[in-house]
Amino acid sequence: MGNRYDNFYGYTGMFPVLRDVAGEAPKITSLRRCLSELENGQGSLFSRTGLVHGARLFLLDDVVYNGAPSPQEHLDYAYVVLSITFDGDL
Repeated sequence: MGNRYDNFYGYTGMFPVLRDVAGEAPKITSLRRCLSELENGQGSLFSRTGLVHGARLFLLDDVVYNGAPSPQEHLDYAYVVLSITFDGDL
């Protein structure tokens, strides 16, 4: 789909957090702590460019079940999600 707003773009990426051989994801707790300790505001990773309007970096453990008639579904993995809107030339 083309950009309708000149040089304004959005990106969402989902990156799976793989489990170990035993099927556990022990990295989830440390990853959640690491994400919660990142600076926000003027000291954030995204504030350094001057092009970013909004950014979210979070951990998605599972999806919400909205009830019938849709079937109940779950994610196979937790995901690190980056959602960002920014200006600039591609």
